[in-house]
Amino acid sequence: MLLAALGKPLLLAAILSTDLFSLVGGEDRLLALAQRRLAGVARVLCTTPDGVAACKAVATFEEIPELPQVLDFYAKHGAGLLAEQDRALLAAGETNRILRAVKRRDYAGVGLLPKAQDPYYFINNYLVELKSRFPRPEAGAILQSSALSREEIAALVELAQSRDDVYLSGAPFHTYLAVRSSVKEINLLSAVSLAAALGIGFWLFGSFRFMLPTVLALLSGFAAGTAMLFLLFPAPHVLTFIFGTSLIGLGVDYCYHGKSRNLLKALFTTVLAFSPLFFSHVAVLNQMAVFTVSGLVAIYLCVRLRS
Repeated sequence: MLLAALGKPLLLAAILSTDLFSLVGGEDRLLALAQRRLAGVARVLCTTPDGVAACKAVATFEEIPELPQVLDFYAKHGAGLLAEQDRALLAAGETNRILRAVKRRDYAGVGLLPKAQDPYYFINNYLVELKSRFPRPEAGAILQSSALSREEIAALVELAQSRDDVYLSGAPFHTYLAVRSSVKEINLLSAVSLAAALGIGFWLFGSFRFMLPTVLALLSGFAAGTAMLFLLFPAPHVLTFIFGTSLIGLGVDYCYHGKSRNLLKALFTTVLAFSPLFFSHVAVLNQMAVFTVSGLVAIYLCVRLRS
């Protein structure tokens, strides 16, 4: 509940990062660069025409180019686009078999491109083979887009859950569902941690008089940690807030031992333990260090001011 007051509005405001590929490190990492384009593509398989119409009613998808445009592209960039059979014949030096196949096609007059543009029918064979690799549902279509809004993704998820002819695939849908799940996990972990802390506090002090200053100190810690995150990182990762629930346990200890002379030493050793994370190449570890250290410093100051 404590984190729900802070984390849930942030999550729903769509300003937290949920990109798993961002966890591998900096912008120069090969995996992040290779997957950046694929990670944003959302695919919807519709097995019926009604499913296609329903999906297009709630979201905008990329239109497939007309066939003449596709053929024009392959006519200009045909070098190296070879069917497996043609590739094997060329590698084996079977030019005679290729020429005999060309003559048969010339007599048949079957070709997707003019003879001058594809004299050996290499592009024609490649396109035919390429087409055979894709699924051919009896009805419906495969829709895809790399620019769906959060509202469109939510609408498609609800549509897929209510129909048996619409199936979703792609990181944007997994991300949306992960965010929803993260909200529940943050709320649950925060509620359990806070309830346990209050129970232990009542067992130690015999009353709930400690509760208000403890909750205020924890709220100040989460507020300070969150503010520092958004100050230093444009889009903090949602995992930072999930792991950040550990701040409750650390902060409660500071509240319980507020009059201890060793509290400053405890803060110093904790900051020292988290300091190596500032130099990690994994972004979420940097963010965890910023969130925890900033939150603990704020809690420490609240406890000292109260004492």
